[in-house]
This record gives sequence, C-alpha cells and structure tokens, in this order.
Amino acid sequence: LRTLEDSDALQAGMAGARRAVVVGGGFIGCEVATAFVQSGLQTTLIEVTPAPLSLVLDAETSAFITSFLSQQGVTLRTDTAAARFVGEKGRVQRVVTDVGEDIEADVVVIGVGIAPNIELAAAAGLSVDNGVVVNEYLEATEAIYAAGDIARYYSPTLGRHLRVEHYDVALQHGRTAGANMAGARLPYSELPYFFSHMGPLHIDVIGDMSVRQQCVRRGPLSLEPGFTQFYFGDGLLQAALFVNGKPELLQAARERIAQRRQVTDPARFADETRDLAAL
Repeated sequence: LRTLEDSDALQAGMAGARRAVVVGGGFIGCEVATAFVQSGLQTTLIEVTPAPLSLVLDAETSAFITSFLSQQGVTLRTDTAAARFVGEKGRVQRVVTDVGEDIEADVVVIGVGIAPNIELAAAAGLSVDNGVVVNEYLEATEAIYAAGDIARYYSPTLGRHLRVEHYDVALQHGRTAGANMAGARLPYSELPYFFSHMGPLHIDVIGDMSVRQQCVRRGPLSLEPGFTQFYFGDGLLQAALFVNGKPELLQAARERIAQRRQVTDPARFADETRDLAAL
C-alpha cells in the first residue's frame, strides 16, 4: 500500500470480499486492519515482531494496541511471517505463514515499511547513512537537496540527525527545501510529528522516541479519557505520545520538548503536568 492508485485498487478489491489478511503490524497495517473489520471483513494481521507497533512504541503502549485490535475483532498472528501467497487466475486465495498455517484471504494488504532508495545518491558521491545525509537546511551539497523519507536530516532543535517516515515531515521538508532552493536560508527546526487514526483510537506523537531511557504514563491505558506517555532520555523530555488527546496538549508538549530543559525526576515531572497547557 504505497500510492493513491493502490488505495483505489484496495477499495475495489474489497467488493464482495469476506476475508482479509494484513501483512505488517506498523501504523499502516494497524490502520487498514481496523478499517477492514469496521467494513465487516474477517481480518487477520500477521506481524513478525512480538506485537503490533513494537518497533516504534514502548512495550506497554504496544500491548494496549494489541488489546485494542483484538477487541475490534482483528485476529493477530505475532512472531509470525508471511511465507507465500497462494491463488489462481490472478486472485489470492490464502496466505501461508512461516509456521505452516494457511489463512484464507480474498484480499491481502502488505504494509511492511520501506528501505530508502539511496543508490543514485551514493553513485553521485553524496553522503549516505540510512538515507541521504543533509544539514539543517536539507542540503546534501551546495546544489543538491533531499527531503522526506529519504533525508537523514540534522535537527538543530534536538541536536542530532533523524530520518522520519511520515508524510507530515515530508510535507514540511518540501516547503523548507523548496524555499532554500529559491534562495532562502531556512533551517528545518520543526520537531518530528506523526499521527495515526484507527477508528475510535487516535494517536499523536511529538518528538523523537528513538532516544528513550524511561517512559512515564499519565492516565489509565484506555480510550476514554485517553492517556499520555512521556519519553525521557539523557535527562531531557524527548517525546510525548497522546492517545485521544486534545490539540492544545500536543502544542504544549511541543513547546516543552523544544525548550530542552533538564528533568531530574521524570515521575515527578509527569505528576506535576496534570494541566499540560500550563507547561
């Protein structure tokens, strides 16, 4: 599932389908699986890691997502990979897993992530390291820019290089790179942001969760009234995750992360932020 045309084909393929399989338990996989069950399809999600979103989220939140998907009606197969698809006349009929299970399917969606296509950049002599390495102006060299998923860009706010696979960052990158190509000199200083909608479950994340040494939660693990996870590393608030949170709380967290103030006691910090808008 990569393009708008893929989405149109998927919608057409759902007509008359009863059983669906989703390969990959990342954000796209979880979103599509939720949409399938809401459309009345018997849905199985196959994920190679121990839980959906386990490569992105902390263990507690990942377990919450697992429970949510199960309650929605999604059948989960974790620590499992899809070995092959079986069908005839151009139509899939079942998915065979690496443990030999046959799962009947009328439609299959694959959402297993990407690998940045850096071959051209490498051949051109650009610096590549998990993407095309660029500075805070999104420059690979004085005359070459990279933006979006492929760009491993320097964040002056966080003080390190990042590569983010979410369209919000690509959208903002494009604006900054385009302005700089036209003669501006604008550093890309926005914090990473991404979101996911899975039916009644809405997730917003601001900051960089890859540098996390401690996670502190405010609120119960529930859809209502929702909860917040604070992620700390190197004595700083690095990121915040909101489940069914309010927009003003997201903005308050964005401002607090950008301040880069030391936090000596993460648990106390979470207790003291009952009104995030007061941050």
